[in-house]
Amino acid sequence: MRRNVRLIVSLAAGMAAALLFAWYAQDVQSEVASQQRAALERYGGESVEVCVATRTIDAGETLDERNVRMQEWASTLLPSGAVLSEREAIGQVATSRIPKNAPVSSVHVQKHESSSDIPKDAAAVAVASDPAHAMGGALERGDAVEVYLTKDAVASRISRGRVLDSNVMSQGGGTLEWVTLAVDPQDVREILAAASEGPVSLVKPADKPVGDATKEAAGEAADSAADASREEDTKERAK
Repeated sequence: MRRNVRLIVSLAAGMAAALLFAWYAQDVQSEVASQQRAALERYGGESVEVCVATRTIDAGETLDERNVRMQEWASTLLPSGAVLSEREAIGQVATSRIPKNAPVSSVHVQKHESSSDIPKDAAAVAVASDPAHAMGGALERGDAVEVYLTKDAVASRISRGRVLDSNVMSQGGGTLEWVTLAVDPQDVREILAAASEGPVSLVKPADKPVGDATKEAAGEAADSAADASREEDTKERAK
């Protein structure tokens, strides 16, 4: 009798598990079908032309005809916010790494809404960076910086500029990955060549040279001493 009861309970449990699995599978299929319908409605067909990376694009790089192209892609496999026009992609700055042959989407790029922030007679250039090469990431828009390249244990200044933007500023937080600088147009080629060898270093120059600051402090100390001496002489004469 007990064996029959255990058998009935086991069969019931097995049937319940099978029903639950069938319900779960049906729910998953419904979700997939819903996503496929949404993709077809969004892009208007089984396949669509999208902008893809022709090589791995690192954060801080600018998208252009050399690193992106249009390619047919299954609409159901496209990421949300896929870029559907090469013109829309060109000129944008990668905010994260884009693998080779991957569709470019809005999460990969930061679009400059206007070029009005670029100073006259200057050029905007984006460079890959990180906290170790940019003062711990403590940069703000408008900061004056000097761009250094370190090679063979020798650091050389290659340009000066001002901070226009960074992924931290545009996204409201995160870890520094790229910085856009306003620089002398003649320095752009050298900066890009340096950046291709690795992260360049961004350094904030002091408001005053250290020597001048030391002299100023010494002068203030001397003035204070002179004032104290004159005050002491005044007191002596008053006696």
